Amino acid sequence: MVPSIDGRIVTASWPGSRMISAEYERVAASLDGDAWIIGRVSMQPYAGKARLPASRAHIPRTDFVAREDAPSYAIAIDPSGKLRWQSGSIHGDSVLIAPVADGVVGTPTLFDAPGHRTPPRRLKLVSVERRRGGMVWVRYRVQTMATKR
Repeated sequence: MVPSIDGRIVTASWPGSRMISAEYERVAASLDGDAWIIGRVSMQPYAGKARLPASRAHIPRTDFVAREDAPSYAIAIDPSGKLRWQSGSIHGDSVLIAPVADGVVGTPTLFDAPGHRTPPRRLKLVSVERRRGGMVWVRYRVQTMATKR
């Protein structure tokens, strides 16, 4: 996901969206990670559309252990269980920012938090890197009580 400078994340009408997507993939590849994290709304198109019958049955919360030989892993954050699948340890953030000022009121933003259920997190700047197309890659670390210096 590449937000605009004002935090908007709906990119369909942005100029240069192909270039933005290509640079996102270059940055992702440079991280050499074997997993990525995505929120429920962004993951919705990848999930199934199966309808689940209403039930009061208790579903146990058990660990899911993925295949060891998978080429990559997607971790979907879905605290309310809204995704329909057919088959606080974040330490930092890496954000590629597009040179776009969107300004559309009511569209989702990078860090939407309806109702302020959790306190804002203070971030410590780790690095800033200028990228192709006027984009900026910013990396932060979540600042905890132990790291406040």
